[in-house]
Amino acid sequence: MGWGETPDVWSEIDPVVWGNAANSPSSGSVWGPFIANETRPQEQLRLGSYTLPLAMNQYTGGVWDWPSRIVYSIYPSPMAVRIFHILLGGVFIGWIAWLFKRERQNIVAYGCALVLATDWSFTFYKQALGGTEIALQVAIAGLLWVVLYRKSLFYFLLFLGVGFHAKFPFLFAVLPLLFWMLIFKRWPSKDGFQKGLLAFLVLLSPLLISWIHHGQLNGHIRSHDTFSMQWKRVQAAFSFSSQASIRENSSNLLLWLGAPMQFYEQIYDLKPQAWLGSWIRLPTLALLSLVVPFFRRNNDLVFCTAVLISQLLLIAVAAKDMHHFAMVLPVFAVTLGLLLQSLWTYKPWLILCVLPITLASSSDMLRSDATFSQILVPTFRSHDQRALQELLRSHNVERLITMDYEIYGLIEHIAPEIESIHAWGVISHKRKRALAGILSEANGGHLIVLMPSMPMIYNLRPSGVQLQKEGKELGLRVTEIDSWDDRLWLYRVDTL
Repeated sequence: MGWGETPDVWSEIDPVVWGNAANSPSSGSVWGPFIANETRPQEQLRLGSYTLPLAMNQYTGGVWDWPSRIVYSIYPSPMAVRIFHILLGGVFIGWIAWLFKRERQNIVAYGCALVLATDWSFTFYKQALGGTEIALQVAIAGLLWVVLYRKSLFYFLLFLGVGFHAKFPFLFAVLPLLFWMLIFKRWPSKDGFQKGLLAFLVLLSPLLISWIHHGQLNGHIRSHDTFSMQWKRVQAAFSFSSQASIRENSSNLLLWLGAPMQFYEQIYDLKPQAWLGSWIRLPTLALLSLVVPFFRRNNDLVFCTAVLISQLLLIAVAAKDMHHFAMVLPVFAVTLGLLLQSLWTYKPWLILCVLPITLASSSDMLRSDATFSQILVPTFRSHDQRALQELLRSHNVERLITMDYEIYGLIEHIAPEIESIHAWGVISHKRKRALAGILSEANGGHLIVLMPSMPMIYNLRPSGVQLQKEGKELGLRVTEIDSWDDRLWLYRVDTL
């Protein structure tokens, strides 16, 4: 919950972000029932006293989070929403198994279900990212089903709409699929083009409305929620720039295939563990990949293998963050299911080769809590979030200025009585030059400094000496009133 951005879509909190030293974010624009904002969700639909997200940002739709918004409105607990997301993951597993069983591909259906149910990234990103993650996987699984079994163009365009409304990085999964459809000459039937096109446009319309509506805003926020910043990141990726975030590394591909928890060990500088995914799952997958050429007459298997490899390589270059690989997990599961079917036809006992993959994944999943417990970022663990709540209330904090993106939205959940102003917007523009304005804004209230999870353009971590020196020049007294080792500092700011 401390990540700041995801809960804002399925709850109705409205965190205050300070855009720059002179301006708050645009107050927004209202067109009838449509509300445009600079921060997430960037476009909302107002129905009476209730609002629903239409667009999370310029490239992510909000409709797939409506069920989560409804669950949260009934029972306002982040844990309830996460449990709901995991249950939806179970529904997805049942749906993809049903798709292939109706094509009389029972081995593929059961293989897919087993791989998905025991995969670490499937469970983790379901509960963390929710509707967007589920919709992306529904879309890519649906497209693969359409192409493999030559279903109508209506379904093809429908699933395209589902995926692009979920998130525009879906393009990195679609482009390799289209390429290999051309090479293999595998196209859906031409039935249902007009209905399919209508469905595609309807699903894309929330984002289209948001793009047009946001032309009315005089924006002050610089963030990764805009196309311009994301395009720069893609350009940097294809130029192999060394300036990428610590999270964005092409080696994440091997971590995702083997032991995804090693990704968190690296970015949070945790003590490395011996993950079975690295020692068992990854070598088993490597061996199975060598078996595929022996079944080259299985066109479905060869097609899916080519699509999967191309998707993974493209994501490893263009969108390296770990959660983007999870988007193509259904292709991975279907490909493995098709391979198991071929092995069953040759020698049934060979399908036992899937066991090292699933057992290693299950073991790593059970051990992941021990790794997450080592993360010291004060907003990451629920235990620390409760301790932060107690800290703020024990010091009677009424007004709080933050300088860290990962606390964005968290204070509003754990201590809604506190007036919180998040300064990551101005920091993203001015970096250290923003500090004077932030201290002036904090006068008469409190300021919190956090240990960040990684370098970000949104975060400042000035020392107590720096704050006191800057405050003195502004005629302010900055007093440290509490701290957690090297993780968190709470200051009171008053006039000298």
